[in-house]
Amino acid sequence: MSKFYTEMCDVSNAIVQGLSMSLDQDQSYLTEFCHGGEIISLMRLFHYLPYDNADVSKTFGDDSENNKIGSSPHTDWGFLTLVIQEDEQREAGSLECFFENEWQSIDPVEGSIVVNCGDYISLFSGGRIKSPLHRVVNGGNDRYSLVFFYYPNFDAKIPFMVGDGDENLSLLHDQGAGGSDDNKASEIIGDRSFGEYIARKWASVQREV
Repeated sequence: MSKFYTEMCDVSNAIVQGLSMSLDQDQSYLTEFCHGGEIISLMRLFHYLPYDNADVSKTFGDDSENNKIGSSPHTDWGFLTLVIQEDEQREAGSLECFFENEWQSIDPVEGSIVVNCGDYISLFSGGRIKSPLHRVVNGGNDRYSLVFFYYPNFDAKIPFMVGDGDENLSLLHDQGAGGSDDNKASEIIGDRSFGEYIARKWASVQREV
């Protein structure tokens, strides 16, 4: 698992180089902010129960639309998200992306990795690279996916690439305490490092026990 984790970091680093060039920068531009990011990156295995599972029905009720949602519509908070899906799992549900005003299935392709850009990239790029709205819909079988969240360095402060960072990004919402609903990058990030930004995101949804 440690070897696989390192390989996922290497894949992410290659993607970051391509992102740098897509933003009209040298290919090493973003990698400079990612050194040490492997220390705080996350790898998780998700297990989605089939929609006809008794526990799912008990939790969500009998409404056929609600109890088929394995993960409600959201954008990822962070930097890059790499998703490995099971092959030929159509009956196990699917990852879906909201595109051209409708939900589109992201079908598994053998040997492929699905890559999402997170909110943080949308913020510092002024929306030039968008964080996609996506969800998981459950099927009739158990579904597994391996998700790798690649983060830059905790102390990284990536400069705004458009104006002063006040571009309004409609898909984003500052969930922090006292956060503004106008979704301006300068107010969500401010002078925070990536680590401070992501810690604030997690703190905003932490529940008291």
